[in-house]
Amino acid sequence: MWLYPQPKVYEEYEGYFELPCAFVLVFAYGGDAEMLSVVRLFEEDYRRYSGCDCYVVPDYAGKLDVSVCLDRDEHLLSEHYVITVGPEGVQIRFGTAEAAFRAMTTLLQMIESTCGKLPFCMIDDQPDIAHRGYLYDISRDRVPKLEEVFRMVDLLARLKYNELQLYLEQPAFEFAAYPEYASDIEALTPYDVLRIVEYCKRRYIRVVPNQNSFGHIHLWMIKPQLQHLAAMPDGYAVNPLNEETYQFLDHLYDSLLPCFDSPVFNVGCDEVSELERDGSRTQEACRQRGMSTVYLEHVLRLHQMLQSRGKRMMMWADILLHHPEVLSELPRDIIPMVWGYNFDTDLDTPAQTVAQAGFEFYVCPGTSSWASVLSDLEGARQNILHAVQACRKHGGIGVLLTDWGDVGSACFPVVSYQSIAWCGALSWSMDTNSDYQQAGEFVDRFVFRTRSRSLSQLIYQASSLMPKYCNCTDPVFSLLLPIEDFGVLERLSLEKVQQTFVDIANLEKQALRIQMDSPDAQQHLDEFCADVKAYVILLEMFEYKYELQLKGQIKNFDARIALLEQKIREAKVFYRRVWSVRWRITGWYGFWWFVDRQINKFKRYCTGDPAYDILINDHKELGI
Repeated sequence: MWLYPQPKVYEEYEGYFELPCAFVLVFAYGGDAEMLSVVRLFEEDYRRYSGCDCYVVPDYAGKLDVSVCLDRDEHLLSEHYVITVGPEGVQIRFGTAEAAFRAMTTLLQMIESTCGKLPFCMIDDQPDIAHRGYLYDISRDRVPKLEEVFRMVDLLARLKYNELQLYLEQPAFEFAAYPEYASDIEALTPYDVLRIVEYCKRRYIRVVPNQNSFGHIHLWMIKPQLQHLAAMPDGYAVNPLNEETYQFLDHLYDSLLPCFDSPVFNVGCDEVSELERDGSRTQEACRQRGMSTVYLEHVLRLHQMLQSRGKRMMMWADILLHHPEVLSELPRDIIPMVWGYNFDTDLDTPAQTVAQAGFEFYVCPGTSSWASVLSDLEGARQNILHAVQACRKHGGIGVLLTDWGDVGSACFPVVSYQSIAWCGALSWSMDTNSDYQQAGEFVDRFVFRTRSRSLSQLIYQASSLMPKYCNCTDPVFSLLLPIEDFGVLERLSLEKVQQTFVDIANLEKQALRIQMDSPDAQQHLDEFCADVKAYVILLEMFEYKYELQLKGQIKNFDARIALLEQKIREAKVFYRRVWSVRWRITGWYGFWWFVDRQINKFKRYCTGDPAYDILINDHKELGI
């Protein structure tokens, strides 16, 4: 029997119990509405999978042939459950409704993996880590449709996650005080969020609001009526010395927090080095009183604002770790979030630091699918492993897998599923889920539902074609970053790029031959192909940069750039169509903005025409 995440204890015996397609499930109802909801949700999921009914009865009655029996056991706490399969059927023991839900999740996978022929066995299962979360970046242009959020939540629930953080950087939510900003990006409404919270609640996933309240707030600060609140003109951090900053944050919190029932709130506060830069409105205060003091005062103000709203504060720990004097002054009810995303990032030392300082804390790895097209699955594998190890070793209360959307959210979800599966399994039980290959097998079985070759393996191979550096970014994608010269030629040869053209085309051909049973199988394939098409364009752009830097010109530039622009137009049309299935359409162009900018750089250099200093968005001309 194949289970993922694998339970803590699994013992199999000789013999099988044949579960009827339509079977009877009995549980001691006793007026427990929460348990009734758990059982009804299982009933819905089972019917969707099998097409058969599961007859739920509140207690044993008459001569019914009971196949599954749920019994409450007061000795089992939290998410702990026990499943026993024997000649009489399936017995499930649990202490809480949440534990019953985890058990029913396992039971459904048992049925799916055996087609109802359940081996005699005993499962004794509970998680290693209390909070197992996934951060969903709904900013950076990628505002999901509700159906996409629900689909992702279903996946998280199957992997036994119990926390979802909705990350806000741009106005991707309809804030009551700033309604004019929401229309540009088809923002989530309060009603949308309430529906997400309710959907997650039935699946025992806590939805945590995550609103950056210091740095990473550039798309607010560029608004004309808010520019005076920025630490630097056109900067991405608020000015903590301006009292109006706190009026602004009050408006955000008053709109956002009533939509969530979570007792915690992530205020961000990472990467605010610009406070000390020349031209910053906070530079003088940092020079006189110290950057750490200015930072601490802002954090304490936020803490006070949340306390008055009955919320516990989460925050990123990077500044705290660089300035331990700040760490020592913080209230101990704050939850620091230790993060780092490279394959070799040391997460053990910072986890030990915050633990010894007396804080409850999370450790936060990443999917390595941002600032990238094809992700870095091997880097993510190592990063997630180190994060879970550090969390367990130093007594952390949570692991939060971050899935950012930097540089236009170029990656589609298809490249992140293995990382999501891996992190969920390790966070649940690291000792029994140490084989990374099973993460790909889970995705193939239960997401892609492949019947032949492994699509997950092909995606892994594609992600490994180029060496990665700088938080998963590969040298080809670095062409799109703001820094003009990223040392790309020193890191990568033209021969390697040309071989990658061949390799990526071969992987795409193999993917298209895979047979899949998933209802959205074509979407999975389209997402992979859309990423491949985008990557091929980046490879060709690398060849242009190679010629420019080494030869000073691009041979036959006019003809070649015309052909490349045609490829880009065709790729955009396909990319937009694929994008529109999962996300609200207004953000589809984010990644291609960087592509168009780079094309303009080539044109400006090769033609000497200063008109190419202005980015021309041809998506409007395409009618897309």
